[in-house]
Order: sequence, then structure tokens, then C-alpha cells
Amino acid sequence: MIGFVFLAARRLYDEKVARLAAFLSPSPHPFAFAAEATPDGPCLFFWSATAWALAHALSGDSPRWCMQRTLSRLAMDSKYHPVFLGFGVFGFLLFSPDHRAC
Repeated sequence: MIGFVFLAARRLYDEKVARLAAFLSPSPHPFAFAAEATPDGPCLFFWSATAWALAHALSGDSPRWCMQRTLSRLAMDSKYHPVFLGFGVFGFLLFSPDHRAC
């Protein structure tokens, strides 16, 4: 998860911001969610993977980076909180016509 946060921030900003984002990622203990059988680990993993794929799609890469839909559906399989990620992406695309190519 922290790796996807780092890659998305590096894609959108620069290396310094990416390091800071990875350091301040939502999981203070990266392996804490792997120790228990809760749906939080897969949810956070696929949420951050969706943000990474969305960063590629919004920066003008090929349409194959539009796989954020699939990743967000995988996040929805673990918990229902990623529905807010979908609402956020929809709202962003609604108010940002420059990024509607995906």
C-alpha cells in the first residue's frame, strides 16, 4: 500500500512529495493489517492501487491505465467504504473537463 502511495505521489508531483506521502500514509504500522484477518488490509491496498492507476490515467498515459475501475471494484469486495472513492472521482471528473478522456 505504501508503495502505491509513493508511486502515485511521484507521478503527480515529485520525489520529495512522494517520500513525504509514503511516510505519512494512513497505515502507521504497515504490517499491522496483515496480522489479522480483517477486510481493512485489502481495502487499503486496492484503494491505494486505485489512486496510483488514477494518477496514471489523469497524467495522460494510455487508456490501459483506466483499470482504476477494476481496482476500485476489488476494493469494494473487501469493504463498502471505497464507494466514497468512486464518488470523489466522479465529482472530480464532473468539475474538471480537462481530465475526462479516460
